[in-house]
Amino acid sequence: MTTQRIKFGSWQPDSADFTGANTELLHQAYNVYSSAVGYAPFPTPIKVSVEAPEDINSVFVGKYGADIEIFAGAENAIYSVTGIARSAVTDVSNPNGYQSLAPWDFAQFGAVVLACNGQKLQQRQIGVGGTFLDVDQAPNASCIAIVRDFVFANDVDNTNLVKWSDINNHENWTPGATSQADSQYLADGGAIINIMGGEQAIILQEKAITRASYIGSPFFWQFDLVARTGCFERNSAVQNNGYVYFLSEAGFMMTDGAQVVPIGAGQVDKFFWNDVSLAQIDTMSTAINPLLNLVVWNYTNTNGKRALMMYNYVTKQWTYGETTANVVGNLMNQGTTLDELDATYPILDEMGISLDSRIFIGGKSLFAGAEGKYIVSFEGQQDNSYLTTQDLEFGYNSTVLLARGIIDNGVSNEYQIASRHKLGDNILYSAKSTESDEGRADLRSGGRFHRLRCFPKGSWTHAVGVDLDYAENGTR
Repeated sequence: MTTQRIKFGSWQPDSADFTGANTELLHQAYNVYSSAVGYAPFPTPIKVSVEAPEDINSVFVGKYGADIEIFAGAENAIYSVTGIARSAVTDVSNPNGYQSLAPWDFAQFGAVVLACNGQKLQQRQIGVGGTFLDVDQAPNASCIAIVRDFVFANDVDNTNLVKWSDINNHENWTPGATSQADSQYLADGGAIINIMGGEQAIILQEKAITRASYIGSPFFWQFDLVARTGCFERNSAVQNNGYVYFLSEAGFMMTDGAQVVPIGAGQVDKFFWNDVSLAQIDTMSTAINPLLNLVVWNYTNTNGKRALMMYNYVTKQWTYGETTANVVGNLMNQGTTLDELDATYPILDEMGISLDSRIFIGGKSLFAGAEGKYIVSFEGQQDNSYLTTQDLEFGYNSTVLLARGIIDNGVSNEYQIASRHKLGDNILYSAKSTESDEGRADLRSGGRFHRLRCFPKGSWTHAVGVDLDYAENGTR
């Protein structure tokens, strides 16, 4: 009998099941995220608000001084959410109402929250109250961004036109001798899909990426073509620390405004295109989980479930999962006193959220989203995670006997094995085998190629790998 240590390496479903030699690559990394060492459980969503009148398609938090306001966009309204622990939901829509054109896009300009969904740009001041109102001079827009001291927006009535406001004035969009407001027609690259801000504008078009840099009077902005790679879906784009992550026709990309780098090629792009429901790709949302160093894409898969593609921008590794949340985003709370907590959750055992959660600490960002008509926070304990190796070969014919997991705080971990003699044979997994008190799971499965699936259990924190005991068999 021989013992072989198998470490859980990168998840690369686009690679071959067997590369001619044993590797650390994974065939599946489900409901986990890549950590500094191995994998950790990705938390599940927990409802933290009262029910809104309709389904939520976007979430946003604005903070100005001590005032924090949470907004939930829906097809026909914008709601203000007071706190995020069994909170109150108030309709703050423009009295003239809205049409259902696109999911809401939000941005903050000073003390003002701006919002658009294909109609006239909306504004509402943080901490003042009242409803959203039109920004009269602004275009009908579906995406906005804050670039230096300007507001940039597309013009849905002229799909190749980008417009920007006067400097430090989100309400003045009229060009003139004393105004820096203007517009630029992008004749090449197709329609404007989204705009990302910062020191420069990164304009994502159908067939190109264009950068806008501030150069001052008299032209104000210089526009340069970055790449002939376009953005496939508006809500696939998100920005973090100067980098923009987005989905192109080829797959997942990253740009810093100077170059475009493929981050999913040869790893997950093919898997994603086979998994996503293209008919519902316009329901995709994307957000950064800063605590876990993740870019998270939420979308509908071909099974009709909400799925997650997760990219760790530190380890450069991918994982996958499914969720009940239909939207991802970022939030923060005003903070919760013990008296408020007692009134909100009279039975602590039914709270479902740790008392140490950021949700109860004022002004701290957290990864959140929406599930139907509720705002959710990803705080729940994951109990449906697994990791599957690619095919392993231990001689021409072998029997895998035992598995012993290398899993921090793992208790009664479970395993399945699929053994076959030829790569063309059907992959049939055994019944689950649970580790004994000695930390060993009986497998006893013979063949040439073996694929092991590990289900970490208990309050596990890191899954690093597994030790396999096997015996080589003779042939005849």
